Amino acid sequence: MFIPKGTVHAFRINSESARLLNLYTPAGFERSVAMLGELTQSRNLPPPGWTQPEVPDDQRARLFADIGMRPIAIPDPFRS
Repeated sequence: MFIPKGTVHAFRINSESARLLNLYTPAGFERSVAMLGELTQSRNLPPPGWTQPEVPDDQRARLFADIGMRPIAIPDPFRS
């Protein structure tokens, strides 16, 4: 899929066997994955009750501005 710059978007993968290759141009988004993600010790889905690590808002804002992202205040369609 191609998502043009400036498009509001989100995605969710509900699969125990999905494989995904993401390409970003220009580069930079991978820095957000490294900052906001968490390394895993196994190739399994996160356990029930797992929560995303907290990243201070100022660090997140600086990174997003640096890579050309801007968060918007709309409900996340993938969270209940």
